[in-house]
Amino acid sequence: MSATSSRCYSIEPPEFKADPKMVSMLVNILTARHGILHFHGQTGELTTFQWPSTEYGHKIHPSQFADYRETHAFRYPCCMCASGGSTCGYMLNIEKFFGRACVPTAYYPRRFDQPFNVVPPFD
Repeated sequence: MSATSSRCYSIEPPEFKADPKMVSMLVNILTARHGILHFHGQTGELTTFQWPSTEYGHKIHPSQFADYRETHAFRYPCCMCASGGSTCGYMLNIEKFFGRACVPTAYYPRRFDQPFNVVPPFD
């Protein structure tokens, strides 16, 4: 019987360099206590997400965001991937923020004579 030769291959993981700005943003998002932070496409910074509400100040449930967006100039919270970078790994259970009183709300203007895919630019 001959001994079988086995070769061990060393597989090196690919080198990963984290973007310090991205890491800082993710840390700020994960430690935010006052609400949801999201990426503002025009400024390139994190801003507080304004939870959509009715004209009477009642929060819109996350399951109704799509319907609200069809009738109002509302944008979903945005992660850093929108900046054109690679996948950022930002995952958020937005529903857990629905019942929190500290989450700021805003009534978004209604869409009058605007197609669904046209959203006014950020303020």
